[in-house]
Amino acid sequence: DGFDYKKFLEGAKIAFETIIDAFNSGDKENLKTLLTDKIYVVFEKAIDEKQNDPNSQIFSLNIDKIEKVSTNNEKITIGVKFISEQFENNDESTITKKEDTWFFEKKIKSKNPNWLLSST
Repeated sequence: DGFDYKKFLEGAKIAFETIIDAFNSGDKENLKTLLTDKIYVVFEKAIDEKQNDPNSQIFSLNIDKIEKVSTNNEKITIGVKFISEQFENNDESTITKKEDTWFFEKKIKSKNPNWLLSST
């Protein structure tokens, strides 16, 4: 049962967009299913402190590279460097380019195919 990089990277892009959208809209319920408990607390606090921006959207998203892969007895962790362009209120003059390295993890023995965001 080999690791499918292409499928992982496609899933990572979907996860990035879903997490950014859920964060910006303050959707804690959706975030809880996508994040480890530790990182969920960070996102929840940011939403509670109104650090999210409901008017922000992703304009473009690319994966630059896999930063790091590590394993231990329990889990696999993969770091992915994303380059995104985000903008406000559908106004392309507000586009800002961002680089983020996110780490996703999955328990080795898990039957669940989903990876969870463990750090940003």
